[in-house]
Amino acid sequence: MEALYKKKMMALWMVLLLFVCHALVASPFAAQAAYISHSITVKVNLDPNDTTSTYTAYLMHYNGESWDAPIYPVNGTADGTKVFSNLDSGQYELHVDTTKVKDSPYEYYYYYKNLSVTDRDLAYTAELISIQNPNYANFYDNNYIAGIIAGTLQWGSPSMEDDSFSFYQVYFADDSGNIITNVPPLAVKSKLETTTINGAMGYRYEVPDTAIPAGAEQLRFYKTSSMDSADKKKTPVYITLRDSPGDFMFNVQQQDSNKEPGYIQGTITWNKIGNESRISHYAIYERYSNAFRQIGIVLASGEPWYSFELPYEYQVGVSAPDLYITTLDWHGEISNYYSIQVTDDTSSRTNFPLITNSAITAPTKVDFYDFNPDPNKISGYLNWNYNSNVFDNAFAIYFMDGDNHVLQSYKNTYFHYKADSYGIQIPDNTELPAGTKYIGVSAMTEGGVSVPGMVSLLYRNAKLSALSTDAAAITPAFSSSTYLYSSTVSSNVYSTAVTATAESPGATVTIMGVSGLSTVTTHVNLVPGVNNIPVWVTAEDGIASGMYNLSITRVTDPLSGNTQLNSLSLGGDYSLSPSFAKDITSYTTTVDSKATSITVNAAVYDTLSRISITYPGMSAAATTAAGSVTESVYLNSPSTDVNVTVLAQNGAQSTYKINVLRPVLLTMKGSIGAVYGNKIIGVANGTTVGTLLSQLSLQSGATAKVVNKTTGNAVNDFTILDPSLKLVLNYGTNATVEYEIQLLRDLLQELTGMKAGDKFQIHQLIQFLSFKRDITGDGVFNAEDVRKAMLEISPIL
Repeated sequence: MEALYKKKMMALWMVLLLFVCHALVASPFAAQAAYISHSITVKVNLDPNDTTSTYTAYLMHYNGESWDAPIYPVNGTADGTKVFSNLDSGQYELHVDTTKVKDSPYEYYYYYKNLSVTDRDLAYTAELISIQNPNYANFYDNNYIAGIIAGTLQWGSPSMEDDSFSFYQVYFADDSGNIITNVPPLAVKSKLETTTINGAMGYRYEVPDTAIPAGAEQLRFYKTSSMDSADKKKTPVYITLRDSPGDFMFNVQQQDSNKEPGYIQGTITWNKIGNESRISHYAIYERYSNAFRQIGIVLASGEPWYSFELPYEYQVGVSAPDLYITTLDWHGEISNYYSIQVTDDTSSRTNFPLITNSAITAPTKVDFYDFNPDPNKISGYLNWNYNSNVFDNAFAIYFMDGDNHVLQSYKNTYFHYKADSYGIQIPDNTELPAGTKYIGVSAMTEGGVSVPGMVSLLYRNAKLSALSTDAAAITPAFSSSTYLYSSTVSSNVYSTAVTATAESPGATVTIMGVSGLSTVTTHVNLVPGVNNIPVWVTAEDGIASGMYNLSITRVTDPLSGNTQLNSLSLGGDYSLSPSFAKDITSYTTTVDSKATSITVNAAVYDTLSRISITYPGMSAAATTAAGSVTESVYLNSPSTDVNVTVLAQNGAQSTYKINVLRPVLLTMKGSIGAVYGNKIIGVANGTTVGTLLSQLSLQSGATAKVVNKTTGNAVNDFTILDPSLKLVLNYGTNATVEYEIQLLRDLLQELTGMKAGDKFQIHQLIQFLSFKRDITGDGVFNAEDVRKAMLEISPIL
């Protein structure tokens, strides 16, 4: 939010700066009698290669209504030094003009500077350089890292051009305009590379992120005949180097101490700029129409923040005065201007009905985020949108209850510009009247006030009002502004219910992935040791969020003896009967007759326990793991018993049983092979289709045939079985189940890695035995399966 505020203030400053800089050229600030400077000394630095007939030095001063007569030096010396004495403080223009130089009919030299007289002697060296140079230049640093600049550099084409140069080069220079050595130019532009800038011809260069070299105080313009020419002709155009944020002020605020509506008198406060070594004073100005007046200065003394008491009581309306603050360097030069937001404290008005004019456009998208943890106080940035056709815009801000009644008028604020959005900073620890639910913003015109646009003080609230567990009290006692809590439970507490409630009824609370509106309660499993439980609060706006963390320590026993499951479920649409409970160990489920497998998911209650899932005829050893296990169980009989075994840390063991019932479509009569999931495996080489079909037991009403996988055509009974064929079982109405046919030789090669023609080795026999695959169809793995495998292949060597 602070970054957003700075961005808004910077945009406001840029708009005002362009306007103010234009106004300064035509109407400098009026003088102030309160500050007297001893003198201004000007040394005219003539080009020794040029012959100047005469030159004139003088000051111009604007008294707030008209220009005073030129002020000429009171004395001078042969070397060109001129002295101006006993000057009132204020804003001046220093002019040094020459007449004809050399033989040129149009080449005139000049020097011009805006400066501010405060409370010290000033001295300048006037470099007389040809006016055949750029007529303006500007650069604003868009890089907000101190010591680095970036942005758009612009300068105008000369009013009179010559052919003595081909390029402009812009260098870093010191305070006297001397190039910083061993640093390449910041920008180079051919004089043919002109572009249109604000309707006039000029030059534009995009400065990349560039480090400011040591000693650099200016960007100085030179003209050269070639890009790498050592012969550089200095121009009078330069830019005082400003580094954002190092040279910018932040948190400029005006606080009205007069509670009577319509009158302003109070204090202006601001934070020091980052690089205060470049300035001598802060100066405060007021402006009515185009007349500026300096109303005070504050010495830059290194304080973290400054304040200035307004010397006058202002009577305000929509045409409130503009107030500005700027910095002055050690030469009296003005740098950056900052607009001071004028506000009228109207908090003396309390408990009154709001009479509105519906014809006046109302503010929209009113937004506010409260940074203050105290429920009775607020602080933050209040902003709103407003569509206006005029440049003077005024708004009234109120604290309101839930019935749209004004509990207290907060302030009126004035903007002397037109924009899409406006905003003000609400200071720290601003008191809220009891019962405040909304901040309202109304547009103010001569026709009255608009219907207020409103924002709930809870709209962006991302805080909790309560946090607790059912296992133990939390430490410290809950407070919405405290975000870290802890609790301790005994070793036999395996879970706890955590409940969190948001301050705002529209906020979303999330605990360990479980979300709900306003209040959420969820059970959290506790492992031995520290359990960190984050509690997230997302405000009603869906953007603001906050996280509370509850750390619950479960005391650790030497060895855990917990043998319970925390969850047990089946894949697909199948369910357990009865429903799972950690104290029930026996379950049943019935699957569809065409199902060849089912997925079993199980998780332990204590994460230190291990778990495994087994069933008859498994093709490999069961997976044993801590936490949770998922196993695919193949269904080869009408009733399959699945065992879920939990092994505790201390060796204790318990088993949960699931009896899976499946109407059987197909079984084998003899030892021709085994039905394994969706395969018929272990069929001896050379077996015919007729032999296979004769050994099948089918469910009543079912029929079977063997077909070619590619064509789908049935094959005759004398066909020898091979992997290109499959068994298709038809039952019911248009219901089929397909079975792959895997010959015993192919199965042995798959299990042992044998290749065609290999002899059965001892290590391959051991590998086959490790799989414990039922290949005879009797439902178990035994010697008959080994015998059948050995008869299928070459004798053992």
